[in-house]
Amino acid sequence: YEKFGFGKVTPNRLAEMREMDEHFPRPESELNIPNDLRDFGFDPNRKVVHAKDFAGGWNKDDATACLTEAINSDASTVIVDDMGSPWYVKQIKITGEKGSNKQIIFKKGVKVLAFNKPFTKGNLFHLDGHWNRSCVSNICFIGEGEAGKDVYIGQFPSRAARFATGISYGGSGFGGHGKRVLVKNLWVANNLDDGFCMTGSYHYIVDTILDDNFRQGLSVVWSDHGVYKNVTFCRTVGGEPHNGFDLEPCYESYSCPWHYFIDCKFFDNAAGSIVLSSSNFAPTTLHFKNCDFEAGRYRNISILARCGVYVGPVVEAPSKIVFEDCRINGHSDAATLLWNTMLFNMQFKKCVFTDKGQLDPTRKPNMPPIFLSLDRGYWDGFYPKSGKVSFEDCTFNGWEGKPLIAVEDRNGKLGINSFRGVVDHNGKKVDLSKFSYMPAERS
Repeated sequence: YEKFGFGKVTPNRLAEMREMDEHFPRPESELNIPNDLRDFGFDPNRKVVHAKDFAGGWNKDDATACLTEAINSDASTVIVDDMGSPWYVKQIKITGEKGSNKQIIFKKGVKVLAFNKPFTKGNLFHLDGHWNRSCVSNICFIGEGEAGKDVYIGQFPSRAARFATGISYGGSGFGGHGKRVLVKNLWVANNLDDGFCMTGSYHYIVDTILDDNFRQGLSVVWSDHGVYKNVTFCRTVGGEPHNGFDLEPCYESYSCPWHYFIDCKFFDNAAGSIVLSSSNFAPTTLHFKNCDFEAGRYRNISILARCGVYVGPVVEAPSKIVFEDCRINGHSDAATLLWNTMLFNMQFKKCVFTDKGQLDPTRKPNMPPIFLSLDRGYWDGFYPKSGKVSFEDCTFNGWEGKPLIAVEDRNGKLGINSFRGVVDHNGKKVDLSKFSYMPAERS
């Protein structure tokens, strides 16, 4: 984030932010995915402590003090032991000065839950700091045992308990601001915002399940260089937008480039697997490699680029979104790929799209895999700086008797001719570059 430092925003700064990495996406071998604190350059064995020994000892009703004091101590490794009952905490606030350069090891069987007498909103683990002052850096949260079973991090122990509170938007499992952060082998669930929502740089989530959270499994709102490997994004439900992953920077100067999803799974998220809702001076660059996207009830992958800084000056959105070797499923009564604007450059390589049939008998099974819901009349005719969406060696199985692309025109202005590539649809070659749409009154 040094390059995209957020002091005074000047025209030159904004121009620099638009620079693309010509080598994106980079191979996994260059992503330097850490295993533990050693890979951040620090010795985890320098000083090892047990959190239960701090602040007068572990308190079964409220363990906030001993866990906070242990993490903000001079230890390099903090061990959180299974005490036979959950660690109830209000908020673990970790400071940059005291909480950096260490790892927290959660022993098999540990559960960390929110203190609820009464419950107060806030991230469960909060990395304190901002871009303009010392932030937490080089910190690892690592669970022992089997992911999704043995170490649980969540404000509530179940969906029923979460819903019973009646509280909306009340904090994430991991939040705040951090640089070089590793979350590994954890089950992060039933939080009142997201599983993970953190500003900063170099965030790594590995072998982790982001499950049953209120808003998203993962929200990216102001961070760069994120790597998510073997992560399951599932069962998000509660509040908009109900997705496994959401790219949605709050402001156009909040840069979010260079995010990698490798060997990930998305399923049973209430509104869909991912939503890309962004307008940004910095590049929108994401790589999904060998990921599985199960069919969603309403849609699977939504591309909702905001016009913002792209259309006003009539510039091409600096973007490269790649889906490679992915399995993407859909239903005949729900959109598999949904666009409402065609601003991002996207590539689908060696992807297989499969129709899982009708989901809801009250809906008509007439939805094609690619659905254009054109609700933003940002141009009369073909936009001259439109993004290109290419398909290379892709297969569509199912959707018998249906076209691959359909349009719902809700603005009567915009023309679309952005698709490229030849795909296999049930054994028949279809050249998507021949697709062209123009509203009747403008054709």
